[in-house]
Amino acid sequence: MYADDTTLTSSAEDPYVLEHKTNYDMNLIHSWLTAKKSTPNVKKTKCMLIGSGFKLSQIHNDFTVKVHNTPLDRVTKQKTIGVYIDESLSWRPHINATSTAGLCNLKACKHSCTICNLVPRVSHLTA
Repeated sequence: MYADDTTLTSSAEDPYVLEHKTNYDMNLIHSWLTAKKSTPNVKKTKCMLIGSGFKLSQIHNDFTVKVHNTPLDRVTKQKTIGVYIDESLSWRPHINATSTAGLCNLKACKHSCTICNLVPRVSHLTA
């Protein structure tokens, strides 16, 4: 059984309540997976907190989400269903990744033209 791009969302005003709720839900998921004879890939499973800069600054340093007593890596940005999101829900990581990929593709095209001794041409349409 595969469950790629599965997301668990929890919310709470108090960081300690959030940590408790999230760990409780992770334990339920682990129990369900165990009953189905499956296990989560803890190495690929990440934890990301989303909120304003002020709210994130109130999170204690030892905030930990665990799967079967194994702490999850906490990340500040993550690619989910093809879109990069960060902890403040800014578009910056997605724009940076997309523009970097586009630039790499353009460089590869230019390199291919050089190897094949092709001259790239740009057509201009006039009305």
